[in-house]
Amino acid sequence: METEKLYSPINCYLRDDNIAAEERYDNIDWRDPLSHEDAFGYMDSIELALRRNRDSFDSEMGLAEYVPDSLEDIVTSLFPRIEHHGNKLWCVADITLTRPITPGETGELSQWWTGQLSDGWGEGLEQREIKVKDGDLYIEPWMPDNDFRIYTQSEFDAYLGINPTKRETPAQAALHEPDIYDDEATVALRDQLIQRLDENLWKYFDNLRGQDVPGMSSEIAAVMGAHYYLAEIHNFHTSELEYLLQFRDPLAVVAHKFEAAGMDDYSDIMWDIFDRQDALQGDYERMPDAGSEEALKQELFRRLDSNLSEYCEGLMDVDKRELIGMAEEIAARYAVRDYLKDCYDFREGDVQYLLGFKHPLALIAKHWPGTGDGLVDVSGVVQDVLDDRDDHGRFLKADAPAAQSATKGRQGEKASVLEQIRQARENPQPHKDAPGKSREPEL
Repeated sequence: METEKLYSPINCYLRDDNIAAEERYDNIDWRDPLSHEDAFGYMDSIELALRRNRDSFDSEMGLAEYVPDSLEDIVTSLFPRIEHHGNKLWCVADITLTRPITPGETGELSQWWTGQLSDGWGEGLEQREIKVKDGDLYIEPWMPDNDFRIYTQSEFDAYLGINPTKRETPAQAALHEPDIYDDEATVALRDQLIQRLDENLWKYFDNLRGQDVPGMSSEIAAVMGAHYYLAEIHNFHTSELEYLLQFRDPLAVVAHKFEAAGMDDYSDIMWDIFDRQDALQGDYERMPDAGSEEALKQELFRRLDSNLSEYCEGLMDVDKRELIGMAEEIAARYAVRDYLKDCYDFREGDVQYLLGFKHPLALIAKHWPGTGDGLVDVSGVVQDVLDDRDDHGRFLKADAPAAQSATKGRQGEKASVLEQIRQARENPQPHKDAPGKSREPEL
């Protein structure tokens, strides 16, 4: 049996009966902030109230019965308590586990626990008074500000200085990393981050359609400023790159901080982002674990986008009249890309099989029904293509040499459309009045 603890800060308030009624606010919910030092004197009352609260749980699992389905086989119990550490009171979740928990599962558990503190168990605790000798004490286990975050046991130990050898934050680690930005590993991570930032920016632009753009000027400025600063100015250390690459939209992680800080020094903001790691406890979507089905699917989607981009680039030098004859073929490429990314329900093994080809887009597009076949079950079409694996020998494998792509043309057979496009680009022909020729999408 494994154990873990999650620590988070709290605020305390007191509705003091000793204060004269005329000195109180008119609001019936009037209460004054209470320092942690003063709250220590009420620990007996706090522990009694929490013990009664735990006795009201419906299960011996405590709050673990409400964890997400993905964690229910790992988390066997979770009981919250208030503890005194480092001259402050903290909310502590005592957790038992069936096995060691992975970093990805820890992030998911922390995010769920944040929701419990803000809208579930924590909200109920905040609304219930704890009777103390001087009046009513209230505990706020969540607050919507920069002071809130979730610590694991090792992170909390490091925070208190109990075990400084534990993993440092990205900002702390950057202090010990050499100022070398041209090593291959760091360059590869930076290229990966820049590519994702570009994707984030284009998606942000797409989402602006139909919105009140003039009223979003500060947000847009923050997004543009964050993209420029990250892509052109900030000298990343490896630990910083690894931190931002955990998120599907790292641009938003930084832009939200830029917008909130206004004209503050961006270098200070970046330090705060990497040191506090607030985004890990926020609503920012995380990238799937490497090797997972979701990660492989995202890799396939990127390849489909790349296939379509390469295909469209090759069309730039094709004669306009020929392009007219290729309209259905072009439409099929776009339709396949969109259908596989947004609609198709992948079966086990489908993603891995498609990733075995350099041009999975062309593999499916070759069999795509024409624009007039609106009643065709396209899901069945895709499944038939993936099931008939003996018929795909002509398509270039992902690990095959690129030179093989022109094999059919050299053997006297009709070249694939990509090969024809390459030939047109490398050897542009004078304009002809002949009608467009049909083209077969093989690669």
